[in-house]
Amino acid sequence: MLKNFRERFLREQLEKDERHTIEGFIALCVIIVLLVANIVYLNIFVLKKEAAKDIAIKPYTSGLENPQPTQSLTEQSLTITDSPTPTPTPQNFYSVVDTSAPKDYFIPLGSGTNNSTDWTDITGVQTIVDFGQYPNIKEVKFEASVTIRTGFVLIRLYNVTDKHTVWNSEMTLYDKTSAYLVSSPLSYDTGSKTYQVQMRNQLNATATLVQAKIHVILK
Repeated sequence: MLKNFRERFLREQLEKDERHTIEGFIALCVIIVLLVANIVYLNIFVLKKEAAKDIAIKPYTSGLENPQPTQSLTEQSLTITDSPTPTPTPQNFYSVVDTSAPKDYFIPLGSGTNNSTDWTDITGVQTIVDFGQYPNIKEVKFEASVTIRTGFVLIRLYNVTDKHTVWNSEMTLYDKTSAYLVSSPLSYDTGSKTYQVQMRNQLNATATLVQAKIHVILK
């Protein structure tokens, strides 16, 4: 009988210990589950907070290493939002005329003197010109500053290459001490030509060519 009592006592103790062990294990599992849930919740909360901070602070970039500095914040905002594509505004195009290009060219010829009553070349007063090198010529004129003491003096351009006077180049100074003469528009030849200044005067009086030049006027 004592043996039966001992066995029953031991069995009750074992059952009691087993029950306590199971309860402790269940409690431990509950604690672990709560800890894991708490960690997951904290991580999710922190991640959401960081994501919200990045969206609020970090500006949008296009993915390029060096974004264009001229891109404004408004353009960035429009890129982020799904807004409709704006309708392009028609642009007007105008032709631009370069007004800085020169319209007048002066070709210097030189200076000299003459006292002959016949047409005479003024030494060294000549040049080589190809009027075809000037685009859109409006007109060409012969200009000369001349002085004479008495009588009159005539002056002209001579085409040495083609051996003829340049048409409309002849000018005359009458009864004046000095004057700046400008010819009518010349009828010139195309191609490279040598042009020589010639003079003749009255009574073998000395006439002075202060300066002579060809004036090319473009359109």
